[in-house]
Amino acid sequence: GLPFGLFGGFFLYLCVQAFLPQSPEARPIIPVNYVLLLIGMLGAFIGHFLEVHFVFSIAATYTYFWAYLGLMVALARIGRAEAKEAAAAETPETSEEAVPAASRRRRRRRKSRVVKRPRSVVALSLDAPETWETWLGSLGLAIAIILIILTFDFVPIQFDLSTGRYSLLWMTSITFLVGTAIALSDVAVKAEKWQTPVNWGRAILLYFVTSLGYAGFYILLHSQQRHTLTTRQLDVLSAANGIVGILYGFYIALFLLMGVIALMLLQRRARGLPFWRPANWWLYPPLIAAAVLVIFFKNLNVVKADIYLKEGERYRNARQWDSAILLHRESVRMDSDEDFYYLMLALDYQLKAQDNRLSGQERQQAWLEGERIALQARDINRYNPDNTGNLGRYYFTLGQMLDPSYYDKALDYFRKAIYLAPQNVQYYNLLAQVYYIKNQFDDALTWLEKSIELDAEFPPTWLQLGDTYAATSDVDKALEAHKNAILQNPAAFADPNFDSRLNFYVSANRYEELIQAFRQYLNEHP
Repeated sequence: GLPFGLFGGFFLYLCVQAFLPQSPEARPIIPVNYVLLLIGMLGAFIGHFLEVHFVFSIAATYTYFWAYLGLMVALARIGRAEAKEAAAAETPETSEEAVPAASRRRRRRRKSRVVKRPRSVVALSLDAPETWETWLGSLGLAIAIILIILTFDFVPIQFDLSTGRYSLLWMTSITFLVGTAIALSDVAVKAEKWQTPVNWGRAILLYFVTSLGYAGFYILLHSQQRHTLTTRQLDVLSAANGIVGILYGFYIALFLLMGVIALMLLQRRARGLPFWRPANWWLYPPLIAAAVLVIFFKNLNVVKADIYLKEGERYRNARQWDSAILLHRESVRMDSDEDFYYLMLALDYQLKAQDNRLSGQERQQAWLEGERIALQARDINRYNPDNTGNLGRYYFTLGQMLDPSYYDKALDYFRKAIYLAPQNVQYYNLLAQVYYIKNQFDDALTWLEKSIELDAEFPPTWLQLGDTYAATSDVDKALEAHKNAILQNPAAFADPNFDSRLNFYVSANRYEELIQAFRQYLNEHP
């Protein structure tokens, strides 16, 4: 409610300000280019604000949020300062004839004093002349960014063009040609504004060199990294580190390219500006170190953790538990504040503990280690119902596999999960299932009835309710619940308990009513 109120109030404020009449004196005069940038940054700021509070967000989302907020503040202050300077420069001077001689003498004295003061700040020249070479080279480098991203995203490690993957070539060619058309047409439209006439042969050559040159350099680097991973015999962790190395190469190439673009666009406009302020020399090293650390820990490490996670899932699906555990431990090490990585590591141990190929001692150690890691996940975020619910599932499985005494812990954590997520009927059903296994059918029926009150359109709840009534030998109520499940989803009835249900109704001589429920569904859904 709080983030929605903040966003709604901000939106209403902008709407009211747009329609309120303002005098020209009260309205701030900001250059048009700054207004457009401010609108764009405001949109990005609001988008990341919504993602943080209403969507699944990652660490980079928070970084972008604060970065855009800082840019908005800086842009507004720069725009207002330059607007004041422009307004002061355009203010007409008072006529000498209209001013008394004494006033003129005082003003000359003040002016002479002002002139003698040296200006310590050189303003950024936004109106400095720009050449078509600079502009076209920057556009070529911008296309290079797109080509680098396409290479990183769509050229996997096992990529082989001979297998007929020509769609990537078509996509890249179309992207490059469209970018070329846009860049050259933009230069042609602004032909009268350039300092020198456009040499189109040189322009095309410059564009091809800047765009394909830098992108080709990255493609060679990417190919070399892929070749290393496919030709060498690497262990599990080294292979994953090789994939992380591809990520490093992508980031370095991208940041260097953005730096080159910034230097090209600023080489004329920033002339005369000091490279740094000697009085604040001590401030630059910690600022640079802080920026590097933020990028490394809040962006790179998050992506690295996801890479280790995905690689670990491949080995887990192949039932190579130790390799999956090794990689998922790296995920935890990269981002120790994210509970999801702990849950995936605990799942590795849980599946390993259920592998009959292992000795009893190995399986028991896996159960205990998985329990420890699952508890760590819950400690990181106690208010996440999934962490508490997963821990309940873990103890539920332990009760089935090792010791029934774990059922009591499962009950405790399922109750806590219901407290944290009272609308999630699955936790009600899991709690009822534990009571069912413990032969406490009345408690199971109580929680299943509560689940039905919350969501009467969930077939598994009706099935479980019918099974519980069948365990109490209440044929009428069991049949009513099972018929509701069939009328909602007849396929759900054919689960592992299908045979036991049929035997129950056959022994009670009520199977015809069950068949009639299936016929009713077919009539209602022809």
